Amino acid sequence: MNTICLKKVVGGLWLSLILVTHLAQSEASEFESLLCLETQSDSTIFAKNTDQQFTAGNASKIAALYVIFERLKQRGISLSEEVEITEPPERVDGENIFLQTGDRITISDLLKAVTLTSANDALMALVKHLGFNELSFVAEMNKIANGLGLRNTRFSNILGTAPNNQHTTARDLVNLVKSLLEKFPESLNFFSEKSMTWHGINHYNTNEMVWRDTKSDGLLSVNIGDNHLFLITTKTKERRIITAALTTGDRKDSARLVQGKITEALEDYRLVRLFKALEVVKVISLKNSPKTFLNAGFESDVHLTVPSNMLHELTTELITIQPQTAPIESGTVVGKATIRLGKNEIRRVDLVALENAEEQNFLQKGWFALKLLFSNLLNFFGFR
Repeated sequence: MNTICLKKVVGGLWLSLILVTHLAQSEASEFESLLCLETQSDSTIFAKNTDQQFTAGNASKIAALYVIFERLKQRGISLSEEVEITEPPERVDGENIFLQTGDRITISDLLKAVTLTSANDALMALVKHLGFNELSFVAEMNKIANGLGLRNTRFSNILGTAPNNQHTTARDLVNLVKSLLEKFPESLNFFSEKSMTWHGINHYNTNEMVWRDTKSDGLLSVNIGDNHLFLITTKTKERRIITAALTTGDRKDSARLVQGKITEALEDYRLVRLFKALEVVKVISLKNSPKTFLNAGFESDVHLTVPSNMLHELTTELITIQPQTAPIESGTVVGKATIRLGKNEIRRVDLVALENAEEQNFLQKGWFALKLLFSNLLNFFGFR
């Protein structure tokens, strides 16, 4: 087992995460790259070579779909809007649904074709309909990647057909998918479809993982050279896991291997809510305020994903500096929560004020001074 420390900011909270690589030797040799992330806790369950670059291939279509959903939202375009194919779509290698001049097809069906089968003609029809050309669309794809901090990702064409000029990593793909699902949750409705029919031909979802497991609802599984890339989203009642895995060997064996890691993540690791958002977890003494105490807690729920057999080793220490001096605004950091699993510190979260604490006015300060003087006099003469 290897541990990797990582510090980052998520939603304004400083988090200190410990990423745990827990792969058997036989599995490690078959995974070229792997990242399995629990979105709710932002915890990495499995990791190997997460920043190792590889050819993006059809995974570039995830960025393309991000651009498309963003443009649809910006312009308020309905998914039922029809697209007229006015000229023969350019035929390219790979999947197509064989659009023809004169076809009228809804944006929804074009999106299904792209998400189910990576249909290149459907993607190009969407690009054209939304007012892009090749250069402007690729620029938007790279703009999205840069905006999300995907430092090891670069796109050079729309379809992912330039293997030497397009690259990404498991970490970047997981972060891209995480952002896509947060910003456009409706996109999963397309990835989880099993099939569509166009011109009397049935086109089936080429991501075998949605057929293998009812909990898998996207996104893709593709061949990249001699390797296989699985970019899988998995949903249970309470949990959402995103997995990016680049594997070697037989594709069916690789699919079983990836499914095994996802199952292990769900069965052997637990999502735990340690603290509820805006719940008072600490009362802090105050000075220079009409209030005597200040309620403190967390701005959002604090979740962790930990091995089920180590739940009893999970501990939390709340550290504050007291008394705090008014004025204090709600949301001001007033302490830290240090969370440990056994002897290892796995996360730090800011403890914040849950209310405002106003400063004493002139009269209040005077009255407080008199009370303090009177109390000191009583102590001096032995009445206390």
